[in-house]
Amino acid sequence: MRESLALELIENYLKNHKYHPARIETKRLQSGEKSPDFEVKKTGKSKFYCEVKTPKQKLNDKTQMFHWTTTASKLRAFIHTAVKQFNACDPKHSYPWVLIFTSDHFQLNWSNFAHCIRGVVAYNFQIIKDMRNQRFIEETNEDVRTIDLFIWCQVNVKDEKIYQMVHFLNKDSELFVEIKLINKNLIPYASENIMDKNLRKYCQTL
Repeated sequence: MRESLALELIENYLKNHKYHPARIETKRLQSGEKSPDFEVKKTGKSKFYCEVKTPKQKLNDKTQMFHWTTTASKLRAFIHTAVKQFNACDPKHSYPWVLIFTSDHFQLNWSNFAHCIRGVVAYNFQIIKDMRNQRFIEETNEDVRTIDLFIWCQVNVKDEKIYQMVHFLNKDSELFVEIKLINKNLIPYASENIMDKNLRKYCQTL
């Protein structure tokens, strides 16, 4: 999926939910620093910063398979980069940090992301693979704890539409009150037809 399409879809979604996302001017940052994609406002006041990541699902060259560890490592790397971007713009973490992932591959979905942030692949309360002792997990646990709200969006590229969305709230965030309100405002409307029943079921706290 094109990064430009992902940004357009998220920008339009935020606008549809009465927010005003503005692309951040990187000239105010120090040389070499990158910012998150949007400073999101409402009624003229800053509400949160938002970064959009668009990972790709690729086969392992040697095995020609998708691997849990490779996928989790890639997603953790995106989280680590996003934290640096947020820090460049909001070093005191004065506003909530919202990290949105978009995927157009059915095998790269919200459940993969849940495995990634928890460090274990588990189904029906049975752990299939424990990655918590992996270096890439240990080195990025603080990054995961720093993000206030994760949102996973599954996208149909042909229709240029988000068809599934799952929210993950950081219950330990110092900005949890603000995050709960943002989360509530970003729940899909029925008219958006984004499987809101599944959203309510899978809206989780970390």
